[in-house]
Amino acid sequence: MRNLGRVILAAVAASLGPPNAAQRRPFAMALRCVRALVDFHLMAQYHSHTQETLEYLERYLANFHSTKEVFQEFRASKKTVQQTTQAIQQLRAEQQHATQASQATPSKRRRQAVQD
Repeated sequence: MRNLGRVILAAVAASLGPPNAAQRRPFAMALRCVRALVDFHLMAQYHSHTQETLEYLERYLANFHSTKEVFQEFRASKKTVQQTTQAIQQLRAEQQHATQASQATPSKRRRQAVQD
């Protein structure tokens, strides 16, 4: 998990690419946000903490909260989550029905056709 923390900041930076003038502020904010989260995560894994490490944790968490707004536009609404969940449930029900129909014997298929 520590290796992921070390790599993720570089991956985010590389995926953002060189920003144009309008993108500089949001890109820098996104990198600060990810860095604060990674730093917090790495520091939180210490086996014990001193007053100094606790202050670092508080600072990293405060930095994360002050910069996380850059990602708010990508947050899914509750309605979107509900619609996605319903669509997945519908697909699963259809798949289960198709699986049951394909496994049915000819006599079961006739009974099922009569019931439908």
